[in-house]
Amino acid sequence: PPPERQLHAGDWICRCAEIQFRRVVQCPKCLKHNPAILFLDATAKEEGPPKKKSRWDEDDVSSLLPGMRVRLGPGLQLQNGLAVPTTEDAEQQRKVHIPVHAKGGLIGRGGEHITRIRQQSGANIQLKHEEGEEHAVINVKGNAQQCDVAIELISTQLQQAGPKSPQWEAKYVEVPSDCIAETIGAGGSNLIAISERTGCKVKFMRESELDPNGSYDKQFCVIRGPVDWIPMAEALVMERVREVHQLHIAKKAKAREDMRVALALVNGSAGAGPRAQQAAGGRGGE
Repeated sequence: PPPERQLHAGDWICRCAEIQFRRVVQCPKCLKHNPAILFLDATAKEEGPPKKKSRWDEDDVSSLLPGMRVRLGPGLQLQNGLAVPTTEDAEQQRKVHIPVHAKGGLIGRGGEHITRIRQQSGANIQLKHEEGEEHAVINVKGNAQQCDVAIELISTQLQQAGPKSPQWEAKYVEVPSDCIAETIGAGGSNLIAISERTGCKVKFMRESELDPNGSYDKQFCVIRGPVDWIPMAEALVMERVREVHQLHIAKKAKAREDMRVALALVNGSAGAGPRAQQAAGGRGGE
C-alpha cells in the first residue's frame, strides 16, 4: 500500500491529488491556488483556462484521495482541500452528572439560577432525571467557549448551593395488613403524595425481601430519605393508616346497623302474620 501522508496545519491538496506544503502558493501543474490565500484575498484568480468543479474540489478525503493514505493531524479538519484547525464555533454537546439532591440548588427558585447560567454562557442547558436514578444528567450544547463557561458556572453554583451530600437513612414501619391497599392508594397515589411533600422514597416491601427467613405474606412500609425528613414521612404514613382504620370502623358499624334494620323488618313481618289471623278469626265468631 502507498505510504501514509499526514496533513499539518496549513497544508493543502491540489487538483492533482497531491499534498502541498502551506508555503506553496500555487500548484505548478494544475495551477490551483493555495485555498488559504484565496480565503484571505478573494481577488486572487487562478491562471489558465477555467476548469469545471471536479471531485478534487470536494471536502471528503475519501473522494479527494483515491489510492492515497492521508491522516489529518490532531485538532485539524479538511476544508476545501485545506487542513485547518477545527472551528471553535462548531456545536458541541457535553454531559455533566450531578447528585439528584443537588438539582434544586442548581435550578433555583423559579429557575433563577439555571436561567442566569444560560444567559451568561449562551449555551443550551437541559437537565434530566429518571425516576429511581441517584444522579441527574445536564446536557450542555454550544460552541467550545459556551460549553466551558456553562460548566464552570454550573460547578460554581453547586458549590454555593450548600452541603454536597445529605445523610440518608431508612425507616421500617409496620402497617396492619388490612390497611395496606388503601394506605398505598390507587396507582400508589398516596405514597407519591408523601414522597413529593418530604423528598423521601416510600414503598411497601415484603418481609421476605428484607430478610430471607421472613414471611412472604407480611409487608412493611419502607421510608428512605434525608434524616430530617423521615419523621414527617412516617407521620404522614401513620396518619393515612389511622384514616383507613377509621373508615373500616365506620363501614363495620354501618354494616351492623343495616343488619339490625333488616332483622327488625323480618321480625316485624313475621309478627304481623299471626296478629292478622287472630283479627280475622275474631270477626268470624261475631
